[in-house]
Formats: sequence, C-alpha cells, structure tokens
Amino acid sequence: MHRYVRPMPTQEQRQRWLRVLACADPDVLAHLMDGDPTDSIDLRTAEVGLAMVTGRVGATGDAFGLGEMTLTRCVVQVGSHIGVGYVRGRAPQHARRVALADALLQGEAHDRVAAGVIEPLAQLQARREAAHAAEVDTSRVQFLTMVRGN
Repeated sequence: MHRYVRPMPTQEQRQRWLRVLACADPDVLAHLMDGDPTDSIDLRTAEVGLAMVTGRVGATGDAFGLGEMTLTRCVVQVGSHIGVGYVRGRAPQHARRVALADALLQGEAHDRVAAGVIEPLAQLQARREAAHAAEVDTSRVQFLTMVRGN
C-alpha cells in the first residue's frame, strides 16, 4: 500500500508559521502545545545571544547597524524533521516550543498543529494588531492643504 507523503512546505508557508510562533505569547503557546513528542532530540539546546539589528535609510538606502538585541535560539529534531526556533529576549522554553512546532509542522502532524496551534495564534495576533491599529487611528492627524485662489 502506498503511503501519503506530505509535500515540503514552501518558504512562504514556513516563514508565516515561524513568525506566528515567535510573536506568540509564550504562555498561550505553552497552553496550545500538548507536551513534548517522545522522539524529540535537542540538536542545539536553547541558548541566549545577541543579533545585530539593521535598518535602511529611508527604506531604500544603504543598510546600517541599528544596534544589538538579545535573542534565544534552539534546534530540535522530531523524527526526520528539524525545527528551528528564534525568539526575542531571554526565553529558552519559548524558543524550544517554536522549534518543536516547526519540526511537527513539517511532518505528519502538520494538519493537527496548524489547526490547533498556528491558526488560533494567528487569529489572536490579528485581533491584537487590529485593536492596536484602531487605538493608534484615534490620534491620526489629517493634514489638509489649502490652495490659494487667484
């Protein structure tokens, strides 16, 4: 009998779920993830380091070093899939959960993790961003230009 093999995720799909996971509230992510898979192996335990944040002059010019930020990274293997987790700050458990979810999303558990973890987190983040945008919109200043008549 032929076994269904899940196609590899596209780069855009993986970037989306890694962003959702990295931006998630660590407590909410812990609640949604139901424990560690028994076959998970830490290839690189969670470690804290610094990363250079770069910016661009006017969004189109040359890149420049804006400064450094603390981040935590972790690499986990589940079965034959390797997951990575990079999160802001000092958050080893958060980085490990991101890496676990990334590995699971690449395998047979994809549908379960996507529906049970990624989509609820994405919806929560979208509501939070909409609320923030609405709050900021109240302070918007409308600049009107007046044309001088001749």
